[in-house]
Amino acid sequence: MNPPPTIPFDFSLFYAAMCYELGREPDTKWYRGWDGYYHFRYQPRDEAEAKKFAESASVLQGWLKHFDLTPVDTQCFFGYLPCPQAGEEGLKYLDIHIAHPVPKREIKPDGR
Repeated sequence: MNPPPTIPFDFSLFYAAMCYELGREPDTKWYRGWDGYYHFRYQPRDEAEAKKFAESASVLQGWLKHFDLTPVDTQCFFGYLPCPQAGEEGLKYLDIHIAHPVPKREIKPDGR
Protein backbone atom coordinates (compact mmCIF):
# COMPACT_ATOMS: atom_id res chain seq x y z
CA MET A 1 0.00 0.00 0.00
CA ASN A 2 1.34 3.44 -0.95
CA PRO A 3 1.45 6.27 1.60
CA PRO A 4 -0.99 9.12 0.93
CA PRO A 5 0.42 11.95 -1.19
CA THR A 6 1.73 15.03 0.58
CA ILE A 7 1.69 18.70 -0.37
CA PRO A 8 4.55 21.21 -0.24
CA PHE A 9 4.75 23.02 3.10
CA ASP A 10 3.08 26.43 3.09
CA PHE A 11 4.23 28.52 6.05
CA SER A 12 1.45 31.12 5.92
CA LEU A 13 -1.28 28.48 5.64
CA PHE A 14 0.07 26.45 8.56
CA TYR A 15 0.84 29.50 10.75
CA ALA A 16 -2.64 30.99 10.32
CA ALA A 17 -4.31 27.64 11.00
CA MET A 18 -2.08 27.02 14.05
CA CYS A 19 -2.88 30.43 15.54
CA TYR A 20 -6.59 29.91 14.90
CA GLU A 21 -6.58 26.43 16.46
CA LEU A 22 -4.65 27.60 19.55
CA GLY A 23 -6.37 30.97 19.89
CA ARG A 24 -3.25 33.13 19.76
CA GLU A 25 0.23 33.57 18.35
CA PRO A 26 3.13 31.62 19.88
CA ASP A 27 5.05 33.00 22.84
CA THR A 28 8.32 32.45 21.00
CA LYS A 29 9.04 31.72 17.37
CA TRP A 30 12.25 31.08 15.50
CA TYR A 31 12.31 30.94 11.72
CA ARG A 32 14.14 32.34 8.77
CA GLY A 33 12.19 30.62 6.01
CA TRP A 34 15.02 30.14 3.53
CA ASP A 35 16.47 27.17 5.43
CA GLY A 36 13.21 25.24 5.90
CA TYR A 37 13.30 25.21 9.72
CA TYR A 38 10.57 26.67 11.95
CA HIS A 39 10.17 26.45 15.72
CA PHE A 40 7.20 27.67 17.74
CA ARG A 41 6.65 27.45 21.48
CA TYR A 42 3.51 28.12 23.51
CA GLN A 43 3.49 28.35 27.29
CA PRO A 44 -0.01 27.91 28.73
CA ARG A 45 -1.23 30.87 30.76
CA ASP A 46 -3.61 28.79 32.89
CA GLU A 47 -5.01 25.26 33.30
CA ALA A 48 -7.72 25.77 30.67
CA GLU A 49 -5.12 26.77 28.09
CA ALA A 50 -2.90 23.84 29.10
CA LYS A 51 -5.80 21.47 28.46
CA LYS A 52 -6.49 23.13 25.09
CA PHE A 53 -2.82 22.85 24.07
CA ALA A 54 -2.68 19.18 25.11
CA GLU A 55 -5.73 18.42 22.95
CA SER A 56 -4.52 20.55 20.04
CA ALA A 57 -1.10 18.88 19.89
CA SER A 58 -2.62 15.80 18.22
CA VAL A 59 -4.61 18.01 15.81
CA LEU A 60 -1.43 19.83 14.78
CA GLN A 61 0.43 16.52 14.40
CA GLY A 62 -2.32 15.35 12.06
CA TRP A 63 -2.05 18.51 9.97
CA LEU A 64 1.72 18.18 9.69
CA LYS A 65 1.33 14.69 8.21
CA HIS A 66 -0.27 16.25 5.12
CA PHE A 67 2.85 18.26 4.24
CA ASP A 68 6.07 17.15 2.60
CA LEU A 69 8.27 17.47 5.71
CA THR A 70 11.43 15.91 7.07
CA PRO A 71 9.93 13.38 9.54
CA VAL A 72 12.82 13.07 12.01
CA ASP A 73 13.16 16.84 12.44
CA THR A 74 9.43 17.61 12.56
CA GLN A 75 7.84 17.26 15.99
CA CYS A 76 4.85 18.57 17.86
CA PHE A 77 4.33 17.74 21.52
CA PHE A 78 2.87 19.12 24.71
CA GLY A 79 4.69 18.46 27.94
CA TYR A 80 7.98 19.03 29.71
CA LEU A 81 10.96 20.01 27.58
CA PRO A 82 13.55 17.24 27.22
CA CYS A 83 16.44 19.70 27.80
CA PRO A 84 15.03 22.71 29.65
CA GLN A 85 17.00 25.91 29.99
CA ALA A 86 17.26 27.79 33.29
CA GLY A 87 13.75 28.81 34.36
CA GLU A 88 12.02 26.22 32.15
CA GLU A 89 12.31 23.30 34.56
CA GLY A 90 8.98 21.83 35.63
CA LEU A 91 6.98 23.87 33.09
CA LYS A 92 4.91 22.39 30.29
CA TYR A 93 5.03 23.78 26.77
CA LEU A 94 3.50 23.11 23.40
CA ASP A 95 6.64 22.79 21.28
CA ILE A 96 6.45 22.66 17.48
CA HIS A 97 9.47 21.99 15.25
CA ILE A 98 9.01 21.91 11.49
CA ALA A 99 11.62 21.01 8.88
CA HIS A 100 10.92 20.80 5.19
CA PRO A 101 13.20 20.27 2.23
CA VAL A 102 14.21 23.44 0.41
CA PRO A 103 16.11 23.53 -2.86
CA LYS A 104 19.80 24.38 -2.57
CA ARG A 105 20.46 27.97 -3.53
CA GLU A 106 23.21 28.67 -5.94
CA ILE A 107 25.32 31.61 -4.79
CA LYS A 108 26.12 34.00 -7.58
CA PRO A 109 29.52 35.70 -7.94
CA ASP A 110 28.08 38.94 -6.52
CA GLY A 111 27.20 37.10 -3.27
CA ARG A 112 23.43 36.83 -3.81
